[in-house]
Amino acid sequence: MATEVEKTILRKNLEKYEGKVSHMYLDSKGYVTVGVGHLLSTLTDAQKLAFKNGNKPATKDEIKTDPSEVRLALFDMIFNLGMPNLRSWTKFNAAIKAKDWKKAAGVTPAPKSSMPARSSGTGSRCSPGWC
Repeated sequence: MATEVEKTILRKNLEKYEGKVSHMYLDSKGYVTVGVGHLLSTLTDAQKLAFKNGNKPATKDEIKTDPSEVRLALFDMIFNLGMPNLRSWTKFNAAIKAKDWKKAAGVTPAPKSSMPARSSGTGSRCSPGWC
C-alpha cells in the first residue's frame, strides 16, 4: 500500500504528465473525462461535480454534452494544436460557447505550415531532410 507521501507524489506526477483539464473533454478512447483522467460515465456523474459557468455554479441544464461530432473535433484540435494555442482563438471560442457550430467552423484561422516549401528544381532552398 502506498504511503500518503507516495500518493501525493503520484498525484503530482499524473497531473504533470497527463495534464489537468477543468472542463469535460474526450480522452484518447473517446470517453467523457475531466480533471486528471476522471471518467464521467453518465450525464448524472457530470452533474454531481461543481462545474462553473463563468464565476457562478453551473446549472444541471448547463452541464450537458455537445453533439458527438463537435466533441470529437474539439478533442482533435486540443490534441493537435494544444490547449494554449486553441485558447488564443477568441472568435472560435466565443462561437463554441454560444453553441454556434457553423460560425465556429467559419472563424478558424487559416492553417500555417511550419514546413519549408518543397522544390525539385536546382537551386532549391529546402532544408536538409525536407526535400
